[in-house]
Amino acid sequence: MLRLARNGILRGQKWDLERRKANGWCRLLSVGVPRMERETTSPKEEMKNESGTRMNLVTAINNALSLAMEKDSSAVLFGQDVSFGGVFRCTQELHDKFGPDRVFNTPLSENGIAGFAIGYASMGGTSIGEIQFADYIFPAFDQIVNEMAKFRYRSGNQWNCGGVTLRAP
Repeated sequence: MLRLARNGILRGQKWDLERRKANGWCRLLSVGVPRMERETTSPKEEMKNESGTRMNLVTAINNALSLAMEKDSSAVLFGQDVSFGGVFRCTQELHDKFGPDRVFNTPLSENGIAGFAIGYASMGGTSIGEIQFADYIFPAFDQIVNEMAKFRYRSGNQWNCGGVTLRAP
């Protein structure tokens, strides 16, 4: 609010329309206090997969995971209920497609998921761990902050765990 008042917006001065368009701001509300929104992509520019069909977010995540696992034979996907499709069904049918050795469930242990991801990636594999909900990631913070983030530094650049992806919807 202070920045807007300093710029004269709340005092009734007009916006420089050309500057606003150049920065991508598209409209103001007529209630006196401006609300700035970025222009969004048109419906013609929606996300499409390789076959050109429209996808929602869940389908896009599933497609990305599938492509990553097809491209990298060392990639494994694991987490709580991922072989059943996960809570939001983002991993649906991946267990059938890649088999139980590459897509499997883990116990309800966020710390264990992060630790397994770090260990597998440090041995050269690509690990994709899924924590069921982002709200449950806090028990894994010790592994993430003190192991994953400092792994290369603490080993004198001899080891790394760069192949880790932790997904927390």
